[in-house]
Amino acid sequence: MATTFDDDAARASACDDGVRAFDAMMPLRGVCARDCDVGSGARTYTYTFRGVVGPAIARDDDETRLECVPFSMASPFVDPSSSDARDAPLVMVMHPSYSSAAAIEPTLELYAARLQCFVASFDAPHHGARGGGEDVRDVKQRATTAYAKALVDCYARDDATRYGSRPYIVDGAVDCLRVCRAMRQKFGVRRVGLTGVSLGGMMATMAAARWSNAWTSSADVDVRMDWTVVACAPIIGFSDFRWALMREESWRARIMSLPSEMRDVVFENGERPTRSETFEFWTRALSGVVARDVDDDDDDDDEGARDGADNLLRILQNGIDFLAVQGDEDARNPMRGVEAALARCARLSRARGSNSNTITIASQRNVGHEVTDAMHDVVQKFLADRIHQRDAVANTHAFEPASLNRATWRVLAFDAKPHAA
Repeated sequence: MATTFDDDAARASACDDGVRAFDAMMPLRGVCARDCDVGSGARTYTYTFRGVVGPAIARDDDETRLECVPFSMASPFVDPSSSDARDAPLVMVMHPSYSSAAAIEPTLELYAARLQCFVASFDAPHHGARGGGEDVRDVKQRATTAYAKALVDCYARDDATRYGSRPYIVDGAVDCLRVCRAMRQKFGVRRVGLTGVSLGGMMATMAAARWSNAWTSSADVDVRMDWTVVACAPIIGFSDFRWALMREESWRARIMSLPSEMRDVVFENGERPTRSETFEFWTRALSGVVARDVDDDDDDDDEGARDGADNLLRILQNGIDFLAVQGDEDARNPMRGVEAALARCARLSRARGSNSNTITIASQRNVGHEVTDAMHDVVQKFLADRIHQRDAVANTHAFEPASLNRATWRVLAFDAKPHAA
């Protein structure tokens, strides 16, 4: 039987014991973890810690097994448990493929300094320490081998429905919510923003779409940990597999981004996979994410899918502000597909209703599948405005993506909030 994200949440509340061994961790880089330029000539210090989120009791059966998840956390507070840190929000920044939490610690520190909040990342499945690569210098080589094997195993089983069997996007999204839940348990975090680059952005989108109140439960039935995801801003990480698989060559760039070791095993010609081979791979490796029937552009009845438009609709229904920052010429995330997902989400939202905020797509002109400083700047401003408490009555934002310079950015938006007549 396939498991749902609520099943994963229930397993986490029953098995995870929060942040293990964190109290013994010291700032990794000493008193001055990083001297960060936060703009306008101002500078501040951040402190970086490492820890593990994992089950209190190791379980070997598939029904209850959870993997330990190593993480890094940057904080503007030397003591994250101090009164100074009370009510500080959390931003999760998820790393791209072939990287690790330790490898992006400078990014975490910069975000923590500029946003004045906790900022964390974790090793995605089969990456970093979970891929056998403790040394940052060996991360890419080791992750490629471990990741390729996991993807081949997933494809061969064709039953990627349980935690631990979904190495591409889905298990990483579960781990993201597990780390958020542990941070709530340990430091009292209540408001969470999600972002990430490429693969990390896809995990952020999936986590935002699949967050629910089930993640606020505790092993103690009398305790409820009230925390919520308030914003999500993937960087070059939002796409629609459904759209790409229906169009000649639109799917190729994404499949070619996966390890060649995997492609050589799965496809007859690893350098030239066919559309039918690619379709078969995604429907098996992303079971329940990519619908097996993708032949009808106007089919609005994919209730079980977790693809682009469906994720956007769920994010709307969760009341989460969403900003996808893309490259206008990104072949892995074709903008035509992103636009189609937004249009389909708007149609579904109007038909089904939602209790939401806004969805915005901001694509930087003349940029492909690459991250720019401008992208990070936009995401930081967006998250800073959303994660900190604001006047609920006024419900105003200091930063609106629609205000971006149109010479640099192309902006698409859908606002599902009810408006007065």
